[in-house]
Amino acid sequence: MDEIKLKILQETGHYLSVPSGVSMYPMLKNKENVVDIVPVQGRLKKYDAALYYRPTDNKCVLHRVLRVGEGHYIFYGDNCHVAEYVEEDQIIGVADRFFRGGKWISVKNPWYLMYVHLWCDLLPIRVFVFRVRDKLRKVLCKRK
Repeated sequence: MDEIKLKILQETGHYLSVPSGVSMYPMLKNKENVVDIVPVQGRLKKYDAALYYRPTDNKCVLHRVLRVGEGHYIFYGDNCHVAEYVEEDQIIGVADRFFRGGKWISVKNPWYLMYVHLWCDLLPIRVFVFRVRDKLRKVLCKRK
């Protein structure tokens, strides 16, 4: 686990992260936004965006909880169609707010909550669209 991030979070109650990559697009853009990560109070809930440690590639990842299990969670990135099984002890913290468009947006903001529910509840459609998109990219890349 990334001990530095965990130590900062434990000592200050916050860890400000600048996510890289496109897995949480459209909510977060690559290296353009800041996310305020706070300690988890109790169990995570469906729709929480949480920072967790992924041992397979030794990285910390910010994705969204879409299923809560007994001692584990199923996560998806907002721009991903592959589920990740995450154990409770891999969780570092949970997003409390994020900085976008020149202002902080709380995860309790009604517009944010509407986005989360629409985006996540449409996961089956997104999975289909993302798979088609990925196959088209492969075909187009082979043609070049």
